[in-house]
Amino acid sequence: MLKNNTSTGLKSIKIILLGIALLLVWYVISITFELALASFYIDLEKFFDSFHYLIIDWISENLILIFIVFLILKKNKQSFMDLGWSGGFEFKKIVLILTIGIFLWIAQVSITYYSRLFLPENFPANEMMNIFEKHSTLYNKVILFFLLVIVTPIGEEIFMRGFIYRLLRLEYNTYISILISTLIFIIFHPVLAWLPSLIIVNIVICLIYEKSKLIWDPILLHASINFLGFINIVFNIGFH
Repeated sequence: MLKNNTSTGLKSIKIILLGIALLLVWYVISITFELALASFYIDLEKFFDSFHYLIIDWISENLILIFIVFLILKKNKQSFMDLGWSGGFEFKKIVLILTIGIFLWIAQVSITYYSRLFLPENFPANEMMNIFEKHSTLYNKVILFFLLVIVTPIGEEIFMRGFIYRLLRLEYNTYISILISTLIFIIFHPVLAWLPSLIIVNIVICLIYEKSKLIWDPILLHASINFLGFINIVFNIGFH
């Protein structure tokens, strides 16, 4: 775990709020820039509704997540490598994590199916599916795999587990840390019908990281869940 650096005068929760604030600032700047471009250049409206815009937006968002973690840890004299990048590649453990991922995905799909009966699946729930239905090619499916199974798990887990959860554990016990990190996770995935499954998934991923202290474990678990989601999307869209 991170060692507390009292010379910085910042508690863990303040550092977390700083990270979230930087992310929100990036969102505001990004959206403002996009709206300005679209209003001055009509043709760009088509671009912002396109597949390539999704790629740029998705990759840049995850890069900014990693950059924020790196920047704040360095600012507080902490090493980015302390997140837990080495060790833990035992075959049995990998199989166990992948198995947990399969059961989590099944639980996620089942719970979401029933939660849709009484909770709305509001924007941005179907945004990705709509874009890929309009641009369903082999090339796009390869890119979707890259975004879902590699880019997103790395970016989100570095931010959610390696940064937020890890800092929370400096001042709170496991249960409070999981609760706070789950609330933050929900804020960044604001789809009401997903709430029950998001809570369960976040709790399990936090427990995995709590036990191993290795960032690769939650990344692998997240990637396995997203891989099954990718297979489901591909079959729903169909092969062209």
